[in-house]
Amino acid sequence: RRPAPALFVGALALVLGAALAVADFGRVAAIFSAAPGSPPLEQRIAAGQRSVLFSHHADYAAVTSGLPISGGLQAFGGASHYLLDTRLMVAWAKALAQDGQVDAARHLAQRLREFRSPLSQDFFAACDASAAASAAAAPFQCSAPQQALSWRDFEAR
Repeated sequence: RRPAPALFVGALALVLGAALAVADFGRVAAIFSAAPGSPPLEQRIAAGQRSVLFSHHADYAAVTSGLPISGGLQAFGGASHYLLDTRLMVAWAKALAQDGQVDAARHLAQRLREFRSPLSQDFFAACDASAAASAAAAPFQCSAPQQALSWRDFEAR
């Protein structure tokens, strides 16, 4: 017997979809592997952000690389939806503080402090140094937020 046409079409669609997913992932993988002669990081990130399936990886690279962030704080929304680690939380808190959203930055810093991650020690080292000096001169991450925030307050950011 010959296979049903629907089975053949379904198998063909799966093979085609897998090939397209691999090609789409290639845009993002190029961000993390700088081969000789490859474009600058900014261009590789921009190409990765055009990925249909994996743009959140490019958003993560954009906000944690130390480069100027295109699109403002919206890039954190895509990145944090899939991965929320120490590196991303520190970058997000700093970006919020620079944008004048100090309470939101403090909230993120307090959530990060709860994890006691060794990767955040440098971020909170300024608090130990400022404790000996004036509390008024302490960086934002050393103070508690003035208002109660929840994760919902960060959805649209």
